[in-house]
Amino acid sequence: MYICPYFPKSVESFAVLGKGQSLLELEKYHNEFRHCFLVNNFDEEIPIIGSHLRDNQCVHFVNKLKTAVMRREHYRDLDIRHVQYCVSKVWGDRTLLGPALRYRINGLKTHKLPKQLLRHNKNFGKGYELKAPNTGLLALWYALEIIQPKILWVIGIDFYEADYVVRRPWANPIEVQRDKMSRLDIPGEVGRAFSCHPGIAINMVTKYSQFQSAKNVRLL
Repeated sequence: MYICPYFPKSVESFAVLGKGQSLLELEKYHNEFRHCFLVNNFDEEIPIIGSHLRDNQCVHFVNKLKTAVMRREHYRDLDIRHVQYCVSKVWGDRTLLGPALRYRINGLKTHKLPKQLLRHNKNFGKGYELKAPNTGLLALWYALEIIQPKILWVIGIDFYEADYVVRRPWANPIEVQRDKMSRLDIPGEVGRAFSCHPGIAINMVTKYSQFQSAKNVRLL
């Protein structure tokens, strides 16, 4: 059985933080957890909400792109020491060569994805055999199945009904992102994942108005 290499086994309360508008609600809830994932690049968000994370143990959960790598000062500011990749095979992946080198230069320890999480990809059809369609979704799977906290906080995942707190120039247009959420039914997949873990109490802070809440989910 795979054991998370960077968080303790008995995490009481855990958070997955995305970059949607609901992330601005972090001020209200940051004292509710001490361990969290930051999903992809948080360079623009850390000056806004970073003061609420300095007492937390943060791990950077990233896609394969070079745009996911943050500035060195932000890793140091939040004392981030670990990076979780979105893939289970690293060597031979050319896309990861540049980012992997930058993580190493920044003194970060990187971790491959446990292969057991790849079984979920079959839900999305051809093209997703070896990858999840969304890094935030993958971070949620990891939290639910590997970390298994008693309480899971989900903040900043709005399924693009509300835009990012800060939109990057390299991001796809929001209409394209919304279409992907709808076409692959990412909100539905998140709801199903929550339902499969009824023993975890989930507090979801989101701007998404159509989420179908499971019995163990409280929408905030």
